[in-house]
Amino acid sequence: MKKLILLLVYCTALSLSIAQEQADKSVWRVTYMKPKADMRAQFEKGLADHVKKHHPADGWPEYHFQVISGPNIGMYMKFSGPHSWKSFDERVRSQGDRDHSTRHLLPFMETGSNRTSDFWVYSDELSHNPAPWKYAHLSYNYTVPGTGGKYMEFLEGIKKSKEINKSENPHEIYKIVSGENPDTWVWAYPMEKMEDMEASNALGGGGINMEKALGKSETERLNTIYQSVTKSRMREVIKFRPDLSTSADEE
Repeated sequence: MKKLILLLVYCTALSLSIAQEQADKSVWRVTYMKPKADMRAQFEKGLADHVKKHHPADGWPEYHFQVISGPNIGMYMKFSGPHSWKSFDERVRSQGDRDHSTRHLLPFMETGSNRTSDFWVYSDELSHNPAPWKYAHLSYNYTVPGTGGKYMEFLEGIKKSKEINKSENPHEIYKIVSGENPDTWVWAYPMEKMEDMEASNALGGGGINMEKALGKSETERLNTIYQSVTKSRMREVIKFRPDLSTSADEE
């Protein structure tokens, strides 16, 4: 994977894929958090202060998104990364970090609200035209165990068709390798504005014409693979919260 750097556009948009610094830094830890009812303001105040004090860009950066559609609406997503696997062995979390979280975050969160804390691995080889995230439309594809190779074949076909059609519409692919459902692939459609939902809802995330690019027979074969290995899907829209995230000014 080519060397990539963390990029925040207009200090409001985060691209997880562009943040990959090198091949071994493709791991993101993703956690859902739910504030207690009527304590959202206190939660956000504590979170903003916590990130500012304990998660600088040159340390253990964190980026937060608010879920605005889907079954997790009202929750927040924490993205920590990009990391190598080795960095999780080397990290030493300070006592100040722990104490601040205990005093200024946990009291305002639902008990057990960190119900999922997954490891996502970004695939540059399967992604197309990665872009910053001001919003992101996430599509969770839950696949049949043991069919990862077949699903990757489908993903490779999608990327190839976009390349042939010279599509500028972006999509990013992440594999959940550990967490609530490790047979999950996440499609992330970066968006600058909600109007971009129109493109992310189209086939393959952007109105790609697979049959034009690959031919009818190959398109049918790939669609058959997808239908046979995908059990179900879940989609949600998330909005980047720069006020709750590691600052671009620290880069």
